[in-house]
Amino acid sequence: MAKNHPTDQSQQAPAEVKPQGKPAGAEPAPEAQASRAQILTFALALALVLIIARALDALLPGIPESLIERWLMLGFGVFLAAFLAWLK
Repeated sequence: MAKNHPTDQSQQAPAEVKPQGKPAGAEPAPEAQASRAQILTFALALALVLIIARALDALLPGIPESLIERWLMLGFGVFLAAFLAWLK
């Protein structure tokens, strides 16, 4: 039997090594950027809620401010949920 000598192995062609890359489906998702229209929509909705709160506080002096705040925050919460669902 012939033994493999280290010098005999160096004469053989080295095995082809393939680079370890990312799998085809492992690309990172692109970052979502908010458009100018989305930012303006949110800012205008927030400003509208604040204006309505001031107006209702001045127009309805007999209604507690906490009650006005609850109803406005409920409406704003509904808007926010719809806005976030629209962004998705």
